[in-house]
Amino acid sequence: MTLKVQDKDNAALKYEKHSILPRTLLGGTKAMREAREKFTPRERGEMSSSGLPGYDDRYEFRLKRCCFLANFYAKTASFLAGQAFGKPIKISDDMPEAITELLDDIDGKGNDINIFFSRVFFRGIAEGSRGVRVDSNVPQERNGSLSVEEARRKGYRPVLIEIKGEDVLGVLGSGEPEQLRISGVETVRDGDYGAKDAPCVLVGTRESWQKFVGSEDGGEYIPQDPYKHGADLIPAAFFTPGENISWALGKPALEDLADLQHQHWLDAGDLKKIIHTAQRPILHLHNIDADVVTAGADFAYTSNDLDNDYRTAPFINYSSVTGEGIEHGRKSLEDLEHKIGLWGLMQLLPQDVAATATEKNLTAGINSSSLAMWVIEFESMLQRVFEIVGQVLGVSVPEKCCELNREFLNVTMMPATDLINAVDAGIIPKELAFAEFKRRRGFVSIATWEDARAMMENERRQVGGTFGPGAI
Repeated sequence: MTLKVQDKDNAALKYEKHSILPRTLLGGTKAMREAREKFTPRERGEMSSSGLPGYDDRYEFRLKRCCFLANFYAKTASFLAGQAFGKPIKISDDMPEAITELLDDIDGKGNDINIFFSRVFFRGIAEGSRGVRVDSNVPQERNGSLSVEEARRKGYRPVLIEIKGEDVLGVLGSGEPEQLRISGVETVRDGDYGAKDAPCVLVGTRESWQKFVGSEDGGEYIPQDPYKHGADLIPAAFFTPGENISWALGKPALEDLADLQHQHWLDAGDLKKIIHTAQRPILHLHNIDADVVTAGADFAYTSNDLDNDYRTAPFINYSSVTGEGIEHGRKSLEDLEHKIGLWGLMQLLPQDVAATATEKNLTAGINSSSLAMWVIEFESMLQRVFEIVGQVLGVSVPEKCCELNREFLNVTMMPATDLINAVDAGIIPKELAFAEFKRRRGFVSIATWEDARAMMENERRQVGGTFGPGAI
């Protein structure tokens, strides 16, 4: 089937499938509730096929009463972005003044380079793709380099605009793309005094941008006059730290964490429901002529199966929920939270961490971590962005024009709790943790990690509480 300008290609549809959960999680409790059955399936008694009255009310009640998102996913992505942007972006001394003057207001909205790109990095690792396009009112016809004074006098300046992954409709061309389509919204006049939003598509080529504005029903898209952008390639760049789907799109790097967060959403809701039920004992009516009896805010249930119950006379009793089920749910949720809590740590540790347990592995090896690889990829995106800005302004940009922070949290900075949990979860080898234990304690009389662990367990029992930064 021939694609229309507003249609998504196969890569965009694949990205939608992989990114919908992470993007919804970033919206918090409200977004997860609004997604309804997509991420919170109905229980048997909440389905229309159950034949029970008020089945939809029961589902609505569970969503509002029992489903709250403890957003570890967003916190982990924010923590990792904070590591990469722990220091301001380092700009090369050779960056042209025509560009450096823009850095304090890089998007024309008052955001400096660090605020703008930290947001791009955060969304990129959390959602799988985040792009930046360069737009400007700088004319293509320039006589050599455009001076800062001339640009200021004429009001010329490029601005950076974020591109959401879900707004990418399609890319054409292998290698350097020939065409990029992005969906958006255009504000148009509505009568003499009003304004309204209309869907639009921005199509970029190596020469120009062209906007297509849709009708109210989204049926027909009317092309507007194209305008030249002043670069010799499509003036856009994308950060896709996960597995690539296309030039502009990738699978979320933290997709597995999103699945764990979803499981936590479901399990936490189940546990909340169990606790709510336990607080209100279930009323059971046997052999009483009533389909449903309201018991306080909840329902009672009835039974009339005489063949399976030796008591044939009508009776009413209460069924209580034992603490065993609640404790099992709480422990399961706690174990899941430990796994989720260690996920960010996994991205900071060297990928070859299991090789040896030397001091070099503890510190210098951090450059082989997942986060370090993402930083390198992000720096490549920054290089492309500023090279495009340079083309628009007619100035040359130095190689490696920007550098991000690489001094991440490593094993030598980890609290004892995280170190122990990381060993238990198999994230780091016990040999590495044992070497760090001896480094902190300053003696070598303990022979194995197991002995060190036993010592810390004994100290914890003596002082009470859980492991903490002072336990090692």
